[in-house]
Amino acid sequence: MSNIPQHVHSAIKASAASEWPGDYSMQAHVIAEQVESYRTMIGYLDSLSSNEVGKIVVEKAQQEWPDDYSMQVHVVDNQLKAATEFFGYRNSKLPSEVVEEIRERAFSEWQGDYEMMLHELQEQIEAWLQINA
Repeated sequence: MSNIPQHVHSAIKASAASEWPGDYSMQAHVIAEQVESYRTMIGYLDSLSSNEVGKIVVEKAQQEWPDDYSMQVHVVDNQLKAATEFFGYRNSKLPSEVVEEIRERAFSEWQGDYEMMLHELQEQIEAWLQINA
């Protein structure tokens, strides 16, 4: 439990007991997973605090899953991966201005959701290629 505030640890234990009544091995598993994920989120808060995308992603994860630290980690990991792909996307089969136009539209339509931005970018590029192939 070290480095975990008592109120957080108590909430994790209560949630595990509620989710898995009488199943102590699952409770222990969930508690361990949630404690480790809490620690990971604290690390993300420290390491991503000066990164605009990182701050948005962490805030989104905490809002969507306020009491589920493993889901917060899952969301942060997936959103950061998607943001990297989204902002780094290149395709030599399209004019760069078309990619930028699609990227800008996806960015404005899905603010703060980099997985959806990436999905929209990929879908629109695939459609552009079908039309212009």
